[in-house]
Amino acid sequence: RGVLFGGFMLHVLTARFRLGSRVGPLHDVRLTEERINLTKVNDRADNLAGSQADSSRETTTLADVVGVKLCRDDRSPAACLRIYSYPRRKPRWGKEDRSRREIGLFICLEENQDGNMAIGGRWKCAVLSIVRGCPFDPESLALPPLRKFLVLVNPASGSGKARKIYNDLVHPMFELAEINEDVIVTERAGQSRELMQSIDIEELKTLAAVVIVSGDGLVNEVVNGLMDRKDWETAIQTPIAVIPGGSGNALVCSVLYAAGEPITPTCAAFAAIRGQTTPIDLATVQTGDKIHYCFLSLSWGLTADVDINSERYRFLGNSRFTVSFLSQLVSYPKYRAQLYYLPIDAAVPEHDTGTSDGGQGDKPRAHLLPSLSDSLSENSGWKCIAGEFICVVAVMLTHLSPDLHVAPDATLSGGVVYVAFTQGNVSRRMTLKAFSGHPEVMQIFPAKAVRLEPDVSDGARRSYMVMDGERIDYGAVQLQVHQGLGHVIALARLNGSQGNVESAN
Repeated sequence: RGVLFGGFMLHVLTARFRLGSRVGPLHDVRLTEERINLTKVNDRADNLAGSQADSSRETTTLADVVGVKLCRDDRSPAACLRIYSYPRRKPRWGKEDRSRREIGLFICLEENQDGNMAIGGRWKCAVLSIVRGCPFDPESLALPPLRKFLVLVNPASGSGKARKIYNDLVHPMFELAEINEDVIVTERAGQSRELMQSIDIEELKTLAAVVIVSGDGLVNEVVNGLMDRKDWETAIQTPIAVIPGGSGNALVCSVLYAAGEPITPTCAAFAAIRGQTTPIDLATVQTGDKIHYCFLSLSWGLTADVDINSERYRFLGNSRFTVSFLSQLVSYPKYRAQLYYLPIDAAVPEHDTGTSDGGQGDKPRAHLLPSLSDSLSENSGWKCIAGEFICVVAVMLTHLSPDLHVAPDATLSGGVVYVAFTQGNVSRRMTLKAFSGHPEVMQIFPAKAVRLEPDVSDGARRSYMVMDGERIDYGAVQLQVHQGLGHVIALARLNGSQGNVESAN
């Protein structure tokens, strides 16, 4: 019997292989569209046809498999099929993560090695076809095509561990998955943006993903580099995957959170291998006569001050934000501004005078945004909050950092920006609570667009204006979301989580 898969009838494969070595215990092995089941054969009946199996069973869930390798045994006619998976594991102490598991199946069904290799090839082809979502053709036994990743490693990001994370964790996993890699170690700020601007479009089309081993700053460079191009509509289709190698890591935190995955480099690498191309919102951001594109947030006030001032503590990694926050909490500055937001249910006319391309060509048109020189009024559908603020954050993802879960209702491509803020009458204690795992203390509204007009008069206290963790020109700024404009590699959430969770013994 069989199951229908990818337009072909994928027959359930069954065979008897030895586990671990050519003289290892015999196991009945059964492949289905969801798992590989191994049942140890009763030792007394190893050579008896129709023998009964004992209670020793082992299962590998195909949702956890990253790769399969087939090789010849040097000392016998056997072939060896090695299956590599990364199931989730909950240790007795420490946090949950994925860890490598390997099963070695020795095929000794034929007297000659070529025959055993042919059997192994059929099993490899069937497993990889299921894992990669490709049709399995039992006649041709063609393997699914190999994938190619462009990997950008920023050794200066965060506490400087990105190169080690790639070498020790990510590269070995990509090797097991038989992924072709072009690796570039960045040497300066802006290099990745220039690379995305200049890389040939046909080369971009060959990439399964641009994998970024860094923080959110490098993601911003890649996004804006792709959007700078004349062929941006094609270029921005290139999927992005992120391995947390920086300090904030908001994008990868949000992607893994959406899939119910632990937020770790191993889980991020697993998601890059096993995930699917998924739309993600991007936004047009206008400051003065400049146009930017962001994937995460626009921040001003305390959050922006913490972000920029934390640079002096970069050696502390993610802890630098805590140190910077406590420093800012002591002085506790307040800033004056007018905050406008366009509710998601507001009906407004399109603005022909709104920002569209900033002189860069036919870019996505921000039709909800009037010119920054035009005033907004309540009767135009925009809501206004004026006065003193501690901070304002317009965020499109769930997380600003691993510990700052600002917008729990956000989705990767919901077409919504969440406007979160605390006003000047909020105490230090409440602000500390808001940034200590209780963002509900902040006021938050879903919106389609946002404008912030800080007080820039003489003598007014000034903050920073920060987009995706990078400083931009200070002054009036506005943002509109473009639903699903960008693309990332993400896992789907299955029953609240992906794969099985193993407990430590």
